[in-house]
Amino acid sequence: MAYAYHAPRAHPRTSYYGGHPTYVPTRYIDVKPDFLSITAHHVVAASADFVYVWHYRTLMSKLTSVDSGGSSLRRKEGRERSFHIDDTPAAMNAEAVAVVAGREPSADPIVAVAASASCLLVARDSGVMHRYSLPHIALEHKYTLRCRPQTMAINCDSSRLSIIDLNGVLTFFDLATDSTGGEVKAPSSGEAEGSAGGRFERKDVWDMRWSTDNPELFALMEKARMFIFRNLVPEEPVLSSAYLCSFSDLEIRAVLLDQLMKEPDERSKDYVLKFETKALRETRELLELPTLGEASSFIEANPHPRLWRLLAEVRLHKGAAVTPCHASTLQPHALHPPCNPTCSAALQPTPRARRSGVPAEGGLPSGGEGVRALRRLLRHTVRQAAASARRPEEAGGGGRDPLLTEPQPQPQPQPQPCP
Repeated sequence: MAYAYHAPRAHPRTSYYGGHPTYVPTRYIDVKPDFLSITAHHVVAASADFVYVWHYRTLMSKLTSVDSGGSSLRRKEGRERSFHIDDTPAAMNAEAVAVVAGREPSADPIVAVAASASCLLVARDSGVMHRYSLPHIALEHKYTLRCRPQTMAINCDSSRLSIIDLNGVLTFFDLATDSTGGEVKAPSSGEAEGSAGGRFERKDVWDMRWSTDNPELFALMEKARMFIFRNLVPEEPVLSSAYLCSFSDLEIRAVLLDQLMKEPDERSKDYVLKFETKALRETRELLELPTLGEASSFIEANPHPRLWRLLAEVRLHKGAAVTPCHASTLQPHALHPPCNPTCSAALQPTPRARRSGVPAEGGLPSGGEGVRALRRLLRHTVRQAAASARRPEEAGGGGRDPLLTEPQPQPQPQPQPCP
């Protein structure tokens, strides 16, 4: 979490804290932080005239962020960069910090900022939007918007920008088409309400959040309703007035900030709400059916790593056959593609695996023994999938893997008669 406030010495202060109680370096800056944007590696603070960028974490931090000075090791705290909005920064002077004192206010001040892993967008009062490259800050292009942005956000692959203007109208700007960009059009089916003039827009929007793992998924708050959109098509709204915090793994986390501000001393977990997307809810319902065929077909039509992971876990709990694709989703941080025909054949435990404790049809024991049985089954499935990949001709069932089949009995030596 990052926050900015006025320090006692009249300089705004920007701090960054991780998810653990570990303090990360603090910055005193000369830029008033009217606007703030945070990515995995940068903190961007902007005033009406200046932009400040702090590269607080690098990809090679463990190797390059330690300096040997004297007899001790000193850790670098990251690179800083600031520039005036009327100037054109160049990547050559990446370590330059502009002098704030003595500069005249800009005639076209900054009104909003947004940042992603690869670009920084700065909107101005006239509707002009500057695009800078990250981490090497260089001006790439200038766009002209049809509105005055109030808040902006970039999706996970930096292909689309969301804009909420002063009137609460949400529109999208395409950043991946060409250098000129353009407004995103409404779906031809007409399912997007409130679209006018061919472009997609929603009125009375006061909050919006992109999904961190799908560039086509986003959630927005419209009056007292929350909408979830996939490919610009909305799902059924949910009555809520909570502020959106995060959207990942097909799950939205929101906070009832109004109630929390009214009763700051009565902190409760009930103020934190979780909402699931329609695909996640329908998958859970299909997984409760006696057979898993419909659930598998639905997940193939709506692929997502979490859905494949749910299917694999249910199959393991039911003691059913597990395919190599299902097994791969149980490994941490596995981005699993849809199943393909080469791994559609179910893998059943062999006699040797059953003797080793791998459960067969009929379910799994409960408690700690059940967890150990699941681990054994997962290890066995991964081994069998790897063996099938090494021997494609045996994957169809024509042969047997010598590593997993029952060992052949070895001939016993015959006793020799006494001389």
